[in-house]
Amino acid sequence: MKRGILTLFILFVISGLYAQDDYYWYNGEQISLESYHKKKYMVVDSTITSESELITALNNPSLTINTFQESSVLIHLNIYDSTAYEKQYAILQSQDSIEESELIDNPVVNYVGSYYISQSSGDTVGISRLFYVKLNQASDIALLDSMANSNNVTILGNDPDMPLIYTLECNDQSTGNALEMANLFYESNYFEHSAPSFTESVNTLSIDYRALKSKEILIYPNPAKDYIYIEPNIIGLNIQAISIYDLSGKKVKSYLPDSDKINIKDIKSGFYVLSISTKNNNITYKIIKN
Repeated sequence: MKRGILTLFILFVISGLYAQDDYYWYNGEQISLESYHKKKYMVVDSTITSESELITALNNPSLTINTFQESSVLIHLNIYDSTAYEKQYAILQSQDSIEESELIDNPVVNYVGSYYISQSSGDTVGISRLFYVKLNQASDIALLDSMANSNNVTILGNDPDMPLIYTLECNDQSTGNALEMANLFYESNYFEHSAPSFTESVNTLSIDYRALKSKEILIYPNPAKDYIYIEPNIIGLNIQAISIYDLSGKKVKSYLPDSDKINIKDIKSGFYVLSISTKNNNITYKIIKN
């Protein structure tokens, strides 16, 4: 009897040692995430053409659809996989916990992504089907391709402005979700960095890490080490706020709205979003601090 109790105790201790909370990598550090079960991201089958059809197909009156639309990822990329196409996605919310297994078993649901609470910022963030990998050098694309194939993820393409950054897409056959795949690719030590695509945060800044082109404002250089220059292309453009956010949507730094040169020396190296608010628009740029 005592031997059996001792065996169970040892197994409990070992399982505790190997238990791993959800997390993502940011500036070389693990940022812990706490699961939030009242919200889900999902890819919707192309047979569903409207929000009302989706509500009927889900057959769950407790679910509210916050978003139902087609993504616009590929337009911002140099396409790597010619078979890739834009997906319909939805963001669901409920007063109660949403059972992920119920969604996965539904034939109109092609992929499910989870929501979390960031323990660093307290923000609620969702993980889409996408994640990003930055290569060390262009020749690493062969390694990226091999690792993507072995994990059943798709390389959609790379960024025209930052060609070492590739966008990858998970599906229901992938060996993990986008958060797990981002961590796996980073922890392989084959690539400079990898990060999941955060769908949204409570401060309403959508951090989908892609270029949102603007003819109104020019920013350079990017990547940058010490300073970023901001040049309006329109006379009289009324800039009201300039801020930098990390990938979870947490504000890192703010600047005076009339700044034409912003200092980023004290920001750690990594991926960020530069947000510039004007009287009529909010423009976001992906930036890299070297």
